[in-house]
Amino acid sequence: MAGVSHSAKTFTPKQGQYLAFIHAYTRLHRRPPAETDMQQYFRVSPPSVHQMVVTLERAGFIRGSPAPSKCSLIRITCQSYFDPRSTCQNHCAEVLAGVGVAKHSVETCRESDLPELFSQFADWYRFNPRMQEPEYFAWQFRDPPTRLTDAEYDFLVLRNEAGRIAGCLGMVGFEFRHRGRIATGGWTHNWHSEGQGEGGLTLLGRFMELVDNRIFVRLNEISGRVLQLLRIPMCPAIPRWWAAIDPHRVAELAGMKDAADRAILACSAERFRANAAAPRAQLVARLAPDEEFRLEHFDGLEGHVRRTGRYLNWRYLDIPKHDYRIVRSERAFGVYRIETVMGADVGIIRLLEWTFPAEETGGALATVMAEAALRNPVLIDFHCTSRAVAAALDAFGFVPQTATQVSMPDLFRPTYRSGGYSLGIDRPPHRTRRTLDFDRWYITLGDSDVDRVKL
Repeated sequence: MAGVSHSAKTFTPKQGQYLAFIHAYTRLHRRPPAETDMQQYFRVSPPSVHQMVVTLERAGFIRGSPAPSKCSLIRITCQSYFDPRSTCQNHCAEVLAGVGVAKHSVETCRESDLPELFSQFADWYRFNPRMQEPEYFAWQFRDPPTRLTDAEYDFLVLRNEAGRIAGCLGMVGFEFRHRGRIATGGWTHNWHSEGQGEGGLTLLGRFMELVDNRIFVRLNEISGRVLQLLRIPMCPAIPRWWAAIDPHRVAELAGMKDAADRAILACSAERFRANAAAPRAQLVARLAPDEEFRLEHFDGLEGHVRRTGRYLNWRYLDIPKHDYRIVRSERAFGVYRIETVMGADVGIIRLLEWTFPAEETGGALATVMAEAALRNPVLIDFHCTSRAVAAALDAFGFVPQTATQVSMPDLFRPTYRSGGYSLGIDRPPHRTRRTLDFDRWYITLGDSDVDRVKL
C-alpha cells in the first residue's frame, strides 16, 4: 500500500473514525469491511455510508474492490492517519480502542515482572490497591483450578519499543457446561492499553489465540465497540433483582422520594417478611472438591461455568481478605457477603450465587438472614442472567432493577449507580453474526471480578 505524508493528506474527525474502523475491522476479521458492516456499526443509512466511501476513495485514503458498491470491500491505501501526532488519530484511538503505529510485543507475565507491573498498577488502578498485592495477584492468575497457559501466570503484558510494560490483559480459565457438553473457556480481567495504539488489539488477539470460548464482563465504551466489531453477542446489563428489608432506610440511602417508589419498597419488604421461613439450609466452611452443582432443576438452562467444589472453594473461600459465606442444601447452594454501607450502621446482603429452587428458597434465605442479623441488613440483591433462576426469589419481594423510577444504587461505598454491567459471550463460529439467548445462561457477578473488594 502506498504511503502518503500527513501533510499531503488531511481528513475530518468523522472521516478519521471511518478510517479507524476500517483498520480495526481488518485487523480483527483478517479482511476489510463491506459498506454494510460500516452501516451497521455507525448506525447510518446506506446512502450516508456510500457517500463517505466515495469521499474517502476520491481523497486517496481507500480503494474499493470491483464488487458492487453495496457489498464492496474497502482497503486502506493511505497510512498518514496512523501518525501518533495526529489529533484526529488520537480521537479515533479513544473511540476504537487504539489504532497506531507503535510496535509492541506481548508475553506472559513472569515473577520477575511483578515489581514493574505493580508499579504500573499504582497508576492504572489507583482506586484498586488490591491489584498491587502479590497474594491477590497469585490467587487470581496463578492458582485457578483451570489454567490457560503453562506460564507462571495467566497474565499478558504488553511491552513497548523501549521494552517497558505499557499494557496488560489478565485471563482466568474455567470449565463450562453447554447443552450437556463440557468445554474450556476464559474470562478477561484488567485489560489495559490506554495510549498504546494497536496494543489493545494485540493483547486481545493473543488471548483469542489461547482460548476459543470467551466471556467478557463490565465492558466500557471502547471494549464494547471492539466486541461489536467482532460480532460478539452482548447483553447491555446483567439483570439485577433486589428486595427491601427496611424500606424506610433504603429510601433514605437511595434518595427515593417519589410516592410510587416508596410504595414498591414497602410492598417488597412486606412480601419479604410475609414469606419468612425457618432456617433450613446449612452454612458450610468448605465444599468437597469433586462435588458439582449441576443446576439441572432449572428448566431451559443451557450454559454455565461448572460449579464444582474445587472451583467454588477457589473463587470464594481462597481469595485473600474477603469474607464470602456459602449456604447449601443437598442439590443447591448460595454464596453471599455483607457489605457495610459507608457512613452508616447498616449493611447490604450481596448474593453472588443463588441456585435454590422455589421450594428451598425460603429456608435458605432464613439461614442467610439469621447469620447476617448482627450487621443490620436493609437490602438484599442478586445479579443473574437467568430469569428462571431469579424467579425463585419473586415470592420474597425481589423486584427487577427497573421497578422504580429512581434506580437502586449498585454500590453504597459510597452510593454509586453504574448503569449496569454489560456482558459478552464469544463462542464459535467466531466473526460471524450470531444470536444468543442470555436468559438461558447462568452468569452472575461472582463469575467476574466485579464484586471483588477494591479497598
